[in-house]
Amino acid sequence: MSHCTSFKFQYTDRILITQAFSNLGLKCKDSVVYSYDSGYAKSLGIASEERPAIVAESNGFNYFMEDFGNHYELSVEKHNMSSSEERIATRMGKEFQKQYVKCAAQQVIKQMEQNGHSCLLAENSDGFEIKFGTVYEKSLLVKLQNGRVIESVSGVKGQFCQSITEALENMLSSADVELNTEWTEEYYAPDDGSMLKIYDLG
Repeated sequence: MSHCTSFKFQYTDRILITQAFSNLGLKCKDSVVYSYDSGYAKSLGIASEERPAIVAESNGFNYFMEDFGNHYELSVEKHNMSSSEERIATRMGKEFQKQYVKCAAQQVIKQMEQNGHSCLLAENSDGFEIKFGTVYEKSLLVKLQNGRVIESVSGVKGQFCQSITEALENMLSSADVELNTEWTEEYYAPDDGSMLKIYDLG
């Protein structure tokens, strides 16, 4: 392993958000969400704040992807939810999050393939693994854990691993999120010359 990085997960890419909705078979649209200081203010229609959002509906539940400028925040709601419906909403939110991360991984693969690298995407219970290299001996593992992304690169010598993870980090967190990275011996090893270009950020 050349390095392992963890950081707070955030939705940052509008195109990936709409793609994730589409992959779940949902139609989304632009809208506005309103915040109220109290139930009384809501009954009077006096909003304390309004914010642009991407919204969708599924089986009586509403997805609200609020736009905070440098990132989006997701909530899944239903009017007067029971405790069992709250569990369903939580599951729907996790399913959407995983679909978004999958779209981000597919975007990384698309660019890597355009640069001449064959890739495979494997899915497991808590994330995804991008395998690449002559015999798919190199990998980027992406896990979701308690609201954080944990990514690790294996089989890549030198600093080329950053060209994969930087692009992924831009799709899974905003620029002001702190990255916690641990570098390994593989990171400091001289490049073997086999990976001149992994990911073109331009």
